[in-house]
This record gives sequence, C-alpha cells and structure tokens, in this order.
Amino acid sequence: MRRTMLTLMATGLVLAGVAITATVAHADSAADYRKAMDPFLPTVTDWVDEAVPLVRATEQKPKLACSDEMATLAQRGVWLSQDLAGTGLIAPEGLQADHAALAASTAVLVQATQNVCADPAAARQTVNDEIDSYRSALRKVQTFLTGLHMERPGQSPELPGSGN
Repeated sequence: MRRTMLTLMATGLVLAGVAITATVAHADSAADYRKAMDPFLPTVTDWVDEAVPLVRATEQKPKLACSDEMATLAQRGVWLSQDLAGTGLIAPEGLQADHAALAASTAVLVQATQNVCADPAAARQTVNDEIDSYRSALRKVQTFLTGLHMERPGQSPELPGSGN
C-alpha cells in the first residue's frame, strides 16, 4: 500500500512538472519555435512521404507489411512523432492547436506503420483516412513558418486564429 501511494505521489509530481514546464515553454518566442521547426519539419514530411506509399504498397506487395524496411520505418516514425509532440511545448499560443493536430495526425500515421504487419488492410485504411488531416495541419504550420520568414523587424507574425 505504501509503495502504491509513493508511486501515485511520484506520478503526480511528474505530471505537475510537465504542466509547469509546458506553461513556461509556451512563453517562448515564435522565433524559438521556428528555429526548432525549420530543420525538423522537412524530416517529418520526408518520413510521411516515405511511409504513406509504402503502407499503401502492401496491397500489391504483401511481403512489405512485415518487412525489416517497414519495421525500421515504424521505429523512425515513433522517434519523429515523439519529437514533434515535444516541440509542441514551444509552439506559439496561436499555433498550439495546429501543431497538436499535426503531431496527432503524424502519430496516427506512425501507428499505421506499426500495425501494418498485423492488419495491412486496416493500416491502409487508417493512412487513407488520416492523410488529409495531416496535410491540413501541415499547411497551417508551414504557413506560420513561412510568415515568420517574411516578417519585418519589429513586426509581430500573424498567428492562425489570432485576428492579427
């Protein structure tokens, strides 16, 4: 019983620390977000551009579903998805929902690559169902980042939904 209580208290402290960290991290500037995302976003899009056709190809080439190539792709996707979720901690206030949507869609696509060996048809359906949500969120994040590149000194970038 004592061990359970200690575990619960430790878990609570960790969760509180994450909440505090997230609150402080949101105070970071849009420039910090851009600095993190500019080199990282192309890596994510490259992964998706590789994963989606490979999962879809399992219909014509069933052996791909359980291949080493797919397993490696899935593991890379897990790491990218986790990094993308973590980068959301520094997303500017007006972009948090769009970044979260991008991270969630990427996680769904990663899960499809992880599950394709067990159920290729379901994984293909997941990819087909999720890709539009991914692309929509990606466009919003890319638009924000492009806007940051074009801002003039002393001018605040427009945040999606902020009415700037």
